[in-house]
Amino acid sequence: MTASVDASDAPAGPDNMWEDNLREWILDEGAVVSAKSLSRTLKVHANVAKEMLFKFADENADKEDLEVVYLVANGRRGVRLVRRDDVAKAETDLGSVSSKHVFAVGRKSALKNGLALCWRQMDAVTEAPNASNLSAVQNKRAVPNRASEAVTR
Repeated sequence: MTASVDASDAPAGPDNMWEDNLREWILDEGAVVSAKSLSRTLKVHANVAKEMLFKFADENADKEDLEVVYLVANGRRGVRLVRRDDVAKAETDLGSVSSKHVFAVGRKSALKNGLALCWRQMDAVTEAPNASNLSAVQNKRAVPNRASEAVTR
């Protein structure tokens, strides 16, 4: 499992402004917010962004049109991106789970296919390509694949 990080490490502001931002981006604007895009937008560590998304998803679980996508991983059997309702099945299929966290949150209509997640991840990297200090991956040889920039929308 990933290390626990307290969302209270998030940027402080009047009434946790980051929560207001998430509400506006996801519920009002219909955006898909991934942990990576949130980390880079708010300039917080990736693990803090994951906790922020988890807290937001938990507090808004009653919203029928909210979709939460989890990353569930087992080092030997791979990585899966699954909807909240499918997490238990993914855990069973993978056997032991080495990592599980909220990967992205958005409206169901925005996440009806996986492309929205792909575009959001690519946007996050191209909007802030030098934000590696916010990443949980600290290998200097780990760089974004520039071939992805050739993809057109």
